[in-house]
Amino acid sequence: PLVVQRLAQAGVPATFFLLARNVRGNEDLVGDICSKGHEIGSHGDEHVHHLWSWPWAGLVDTRAAWRRLHDLTGLDAPRIPFRPPYGQMNLLSLLWVLWHGTPITLWTHDSYDTRLGVELTPEALVDSLRRDGGGVVLLHDFDRSIPNADKQVLAKLDAVLRLREEGFVFLRVGELLASVRSA
Repeated sequence: PLVVQRLAQAGVPATFFLLARNVRGNEDLVGDICSKGHEIGSHGDEHVHHLWSWPWAGLVDTRAAWRRLHDLTGLDAPRIPFRPPYGQMNLLSLLWVLWHGTPITLWTHDSYDTRLGVELTPEALVDSLRRDGGGVVLLHDFDRSIPNADKQVLAKLDAVLRLREEGFVFLRVGELLASVRSA
């Protein structure tokens, strides 16, 4: 909710890659995300590591997430953006997702908000975005074991949002993909 609130205050759209298992009991939050104009993406159901599981486990997890997200949002779930857990897929799940026409989304800038012992200051994250002329930023929610995770994530989000003052434009993943296709 704090991230949704910050984005609303800034008037910035975003794509939220949801773990479908976390949707149950949080339907109101998902509704709030959608009503504020944000895009819903899938991050799987149980956060199965596609490379370190049985070959079909990633496929089963992805399909379960699609069903749950479809039931909640009515979206054609296999067509919404998919961010594979850990950014990795095995050949079977990759081919299956591509066969369904699902856009696979990764990131160009990791905020390192889930890695113990790895620090990336908000300023360093913003400097890397400036240097590269933008990119796709990976930020997580707060259910982490990192001390003060909520403050760290919000500090990085606030720093990134200040880039609007420098002319940076913020897009949902679907908009970004559409702009690439039309170019």
